[in-house]
Amino acid sequence: MYNGCGGSLEEKGTETDSRGEIFDDNQRKLEENEQSLEEESLSEKITSESTSPTTSENESTNPFVTLIDRQVGGSESEKQEKTVGETAGRNLHGYSNNAMGFQPDLITPGPNSICIPPDDFIRTLAGFNNMYLAHEISINPDYKLERFVPPTDSMESRIQQQMKRAFWDLLEEQLNADSPNYSQALSIFEEMKTMLLSLLMPHNHSMRKRINEVLDVDLIRQQVQNDALEFPKYAEFIVSILSQLCAPSRDEEILALQQLTQPVQIFKGILEVMEKMKLDMANFYVQQFRPAIVQNCLQYERKKFADFLDLEYRLEEDGLRCTRNWLIKNKAAGLDTSTIMCKSFSEILLGLNENQNWPETLALDADRLTKITGSVRRLGLVGGILLTSESLSQTIVARPTPELRSVLKGQLESLISDEDIAKNEKLKESLERVAEQVVKLVGEILQSQKNRCLEESEKDTIRLSINDLIREDHKIRNLLVRRTVEFAESTLLLGKNAQIPSGLNCINPEVSTVIRDFYRIVQYNRAVFDKVYVIILEDKTPLDEQKTWTGVESSLRNILKSLQITINLRLDIYLKFWC
Repeated sequence: MYNGCGGSLEEKGTETDSRGEIFDDNQRKLEENEQSLEEESLSEKITSESTSPTTSENESTNPFVTLIDRQVGGSESEKQEKTVGETAGRNLHGYSNNAMGFQPDLITPGPNSICIPPDDFIRTLAGFNNMYLAHEISINPDYKLERFVPPTDSMESRIQQQMKRAFWDLLEEQLNADSPNYSQALSIFEEMKTMLLSLLMPHNHSMRKRINEVLDVDLIRQQVQNDALEFPKYAEFIVSILSQLCAPSRDEEILALQQLTQPVQIFKGILEVMEKMKLDMANFYVQQFRPAIVQNCLQYERKKFADFLDLEYRLEEDGLRCTRNWLIKNKAAGLDTSTIMCKSFSEILLGLNENQNWPETLALDADRLTKITGSVRRLGLVGGILLTSESLSQTIVARPTPELRSVLKGQLESLISDEDIAKNEKLKESLERVAEQVVKLVGEILQSQKNRCLEESEKDTIRLSINDLIREDHKIRNLLVRRTVEFAESTLLLGKNAQIPSGLNCINPEVSTVIRDFYRIVQYNRAVFDKVYVIILEDKTPLDEQKTWTGVESSLRNILKSLQITINLRLDIYLKFWC
């Protein structure tokens, strides 16, 4: 059972009374908090989210924030409303779409552009944030929140460190002065008390009462004025409460706090541990509410995406422009909608063109699909190296050399990284190392089988053949990638009955793993947006007319109608606990 921030009482080895009351009924907690959450204003929600200390594990961002920020007004009121939309977009945990490679096709409205009330922008943005969280939790069972840490060498990191250093130096200076100034210390006491109370379960009334009694700020202020402050007593009390609330993984940090003697170090250590415990609490809620989120997430995503489309529709914008272009590219006579969809999805593994944008319906999975695309490219290169090396070895040794594949394949994992695939210069260096390793392995096989060494001309042939694989249009490399894409398409059509094409035997297990992950993402996406895809593909409007508003308006109305479903919006309440 959970004891406050991610630990079990049994693991802690103490009695229930000393560790706080147990949270066994999540539904009761929801009922106690739902009213206050529903009454919270939208602007307060946005502000709360903007100051949240956490982001997702891989720092993924919500790409829909920029999608709706298309309001370009001519009048002052229109410009003001656009500014509200932009500000709200930036406030949502600082989300932007750049990290996911999503670059929506922004269209500047004409002189008769429609004004959307700022509250509608804010409401839709808040919905996208919840939609993003729900999607991540549903599709990634290991999803967790993590505190954002800026890169070490970044300007943000340097400013953050300087601000923290200045804060604690000032506190130490105030406390060590001949006439100590406790104003900043009192503010920290108040913050500690607030954070302690936030770590309690709603029904933990006894501990809440105890904290309020001991950490009475007015009483502490009087003690300061009378020069009678018992700082060690309060520090010991706070650390004691933290030890009862924390997860077992935080026990060592609590023990380290108990060893501190300097007030500034104690203040600093307590606040750092509290921040981590807040994160533990948030991730506990993620796990507790995950079944409810997964159960309702398909309908929930449809509803939130419908909000986005509705906003774009009111702006007379096609909110599915990129999705439409992506699908109709493969629309041809004689192909049913399912085949077209499978072909369109599988072609994503070939990578998007520089000028091609991610379909709006795939925005939340753009990061995952980009990684899978990179894996397919890497497998094409690895397979090319293995096949080329085997062919050269067989020619030189004059017999099959299957032992070369098993040894070389294991070494390629460390010789070629995903980063090497993305950067041509690094890939060139990696292939040179691989070529030398192949020369070494083939030489060892030749020595053991034919009792002779490789000639310089044979070494040069191996090096030249391996280094030539740097070209993405290399026949062997390109063939393996296309075979992998064909396998992905057949898997989407046939499921487990799909057979891996010939030629992929050297990378069979790796291809199966990558395509399995791809299949899972596509199936989930189709479960959410299948009706959208069908309506787009069955639209009889000429393709040229679909590039205009009048050509897509009817289709968008049908799509909105198909997405407007009744769902249990209590899911918003679940998601709001850690926003």
